[in-house]
Amino acid sequence: MVLQVHHRIVTHRIRIKDIALQAGVSTGTVDRVLHNRGEVSQATRDKILSLIQESDYTPNLAAKSLANRNPYRIAVLIPEGDVTNPYWKMPLRGIRRAAREIRDYNTGIEIYRFDMDSRSSFQTRLTEVLKSNPAGVVLAPVFQDQAAEFLKQLNDKGIPCVLIDSRLRKSNYLSAFGQDALKSGFLAARLMCFGIRPGSSILLLKLARPDGIIHHLSRRAKGFSGYIGKCTPSKDISIRTLTIDLTAPGEPAASLDKAMAEQPDIAGIFVTSSRASVVAEYMESRNKSEIILIGYDLTEANRKYLKNGTIDFLISQKPDDQGYNSIMTLCRYLVFKLLPVRIQYSPIDIITKENIDFYQT
Repeated sequence: MVLQVHHRIVTHRIRIKDIALQAGVSTGTVDRVLHNRGEVSQATRDKILSLIQESDYTPNLAAKSLANRNPYRIAVLIPEGDVTNPYWKMPLRGIRRAAREIRDYNTGIEIYRFDMDSRSSFQTRLTEVLKSNPAGVVLAPVFQDQAAEFLKQLNDKGIPCVLIDSRLRKSNYLSAFGQDALKSGFLAARLMCFGIRPGSSILLLKLARPDGIIHHLSRRAKGFSGYIGKCTPSKDISIRTLTIDLTAPGEPAASLDKAMAEQPDIAGIFVTSSRASVVAEYMESRNKSEIILIGYDLTEANRKYLKNGTIDFLISQKPDDQGYNSIMTLCRYLVFKLLPVRIQYSPIDIITKENIDFYQT
């Protein structure tokens, strides 16, 4: 006997009034559940949410946007993605992809770029964004104190903000996209421990000016040091932390030469940012490719050194998706008032020369 199972395929868009009819309630009640507002009994709420899930209901973005005569403008404030900081080319790619998708829905974006090493550049752009009075903001909070004050000003004006790449503690924002920095530091340390020899040293590198260390980079360093300290006491491994200002003449070679001379037992280097390639270039020039090198993000330069084996591991956080999702999340909130999950962590991917070809730059 052959049991035939028939699945009904819905070919028309499920509407709010369809959900209301099935639930035996008014369209207003369904609307309150969708937007999490007003008084609705828990039993009714559960019934409506179950019907929404079963019917695969999705809001009609086009119809909603057409009903909105005033266009929404989203201001995007991120660092410049240039030769000295190529990482930001990747979130920008996702942002532009999202911009193409939302432009037919009466929503557009305006991009403001700033010098990641300059507080004054950041502040200038913050002021420009405030004066432009956008409907919403996507922000990379590079300088935390200035970004926190900026968020207060946005809140006073009723402008929602989505954070990208990092988040601000004790600040009010709509949603934040980024990696769990502490856990990514744990992971980097675990990878390092697979190959580090007992009695050796690890160099933990922060490649930025001391006043420009971003919060999530410090969290990566904390996670890395914490794992090494707690999980490898029998190996007698020491960590030396070094901050290098890449804008200073002769860097990073000058500082690395000094560190190597003072501590010749260095067997591993952990770079907390996407600039592992500059350390890889140094290692090749000094014939030190035997040192384990771990960094972040699949920039074009990092890809080169990962493929030739100078970089051993890269930890990725899908920055393209972060850029895309930050815009789409803010657009959905502006158009539908749909509240997103506040903290949206990116996956922590391990990339090696063996699997690199399956990842885009």
